[in-house]
Amino acid sequence: MAKISAQFSALTKALNAFVKENFSEDYSVRMGADFYVDLDSDVIYYSVITPEKDEKSFCENFIKRFPVCADISPLMLSFMHEVGHLEEEWQMIDDTAERELCTECEEYYDLFNERIATDFAGEWLTAHHDFAKETDKKFITIYEKILDKILD
Repeated sequence: MAKISAQFSALTKALNAFVKENFSEDYSVRMGADFYVDLDSDVIYYSVITPEKDEKSFCENFIKRFPVCADISPLMLSFMHEVGHLEEEWQMIDDTAERELCTECEEYYDLFNERIATDFAGEWLTAHHDFAKETDKKFITIYEKILDKILD
């Protein structure tokens, strides 16, 4: 993972610059095995490998709620959702018991903490749509260049 992670340093730098310029200098970004956030250290983890079924259901749920975001990549939607967890941390609740009972994706997406993170992301992406699309294209361009190097 360390070797692959090193290949993605340009993407990690771009994502870090984005959050520091638009949200908080205290936030940092690292590559991880999945998209998630460490609320104790304000670290956003992103992944470039997600199960297709999970990515599809997440994006469908997101776009159903925020149709204007249909032209934003799954990478950006997922990343902004994690930013939403940090930005909305002040109103999050302990939903551990409810999370353990979730058997369907829709149940998970309907959890309070997940809804407020997606709401933040969708509202921000809608309000800054042109900027978000432009930034998303930069992220995807970096990602595709990395893939070209890895797959050569």
